[in-house]
Amino acid sequence: MLTTVRGALALALWLPLLAWAQTADLAAPELPPAEIVPVTTHTAALTQFGNGNTAELTQGGSRQFADIVQNGLGNRLTVSQLDALNRIVASQSGDLNQAALQQAGSENLISLAQTGVSNVANVVQNGVLNTAQIEQLGNGNTADVQQTGIGFNVVVRQLGDGNVARVIQF
Repeated sequence: MLTTVRGALALALWLPLLAWAQTADLAAPELPPAEIVPVTTHTAALTQFGNGNTAELTQGGSRQFADIVQNGLGNRLTVSQLDALNRIVASQSGDLNQAALQQAGSENLISLAQTGVSNVANVVQNGVLNTAQIEQLGNGNTADVQQTGIGFNVVVRQLGDGNVARVIQF
């Protein structure tokens, strides 16, 4: 009779444990909550040759790309990109060229090539999928571009001296 009582007692203690083990095995494993990890990888390449060239680059948001080359004397470039997946490719060759390039939004592109002396380019893009391509070959050329919206495209190509282009798209 003592063995029967011990057996019943052992069974009474082990049954809840076995039941818990079976339900624990069948239930999905409890995972820690997923963490939101912002992707903030930016890429920037800057090459300057000559004397007195300055470049300022600011990138915020996620996955911005900038490739900048300056060759000559006293060239100045300011770049600012916010939000996501924007790209700037800029090249200034010669002396005293200036460029201010700003983008906010996503998947915008600015391509700039200035060769000569005292060329100026100002580009402001806000929105999505906008493209600005500026090429100035010569001296004293000015290009001002402002685009706000979705899918705008502008191409400014100036050859010679003293040309002025202003483009505004909303």
